[in-house]
Amino acid sequence: MAADDKATGSRLEEARARMYRDLIFESAECVFGERGFDGATMQEIAGEAGVSLKTVYASYPGKRDLFEAIMNERGNELREHVRNAMERSPGGPLERLDAMTHAFVEYLFAHRDWLAIHLRSRIAWSVRPEGSAAADLWRKGLGDFEALIAEGIGDGAFAAGD
Repeated sequence: MAADDKATGSRLEEARARMYRDLIFESAECVFGERGFDGATMQEIAGEAGVSLKTVYASYPGKRDLFEAIMNERGNELREHVRNAMERSPGGPLERLDAMTHAFVEYLFAHRDWLAIHLRSRIAWSVRPEGSAAADLWRKGLGDFEALIAEGIGDGAFAAGD
């Protein structure tokens, strides 16, 4: 096999693997949204994706890994979406807080399965999640919010205190 053929084959395999990961990711998000983490099975996820269980495990080593991949990816997307909206807002702290809140809700409505996962977990958004990656992302999001509030207090848009 020529070097160009090997490179083409490698790119094709990588593209196929990405396609399966994306399909499994989206299917798992739907199943987790419907059944919650504990109620979902890898077999159901495979069925939703229309792939074999072997393909699911080739893409994600286990249910917890798949769940964490969804939570981390969507959490990072949400934070970026909210930050971008806040940074694009031409107004002061109050207007940026409004843009931030609107972007947060907008993202949840665009990703209803992810929202359903959170609602099924029955854990308040204000509670730091378990796991180092999720907790780090939560702290960063809280830090963004705290910085905006501190700026608003400094500008007189918000009052300091409880």
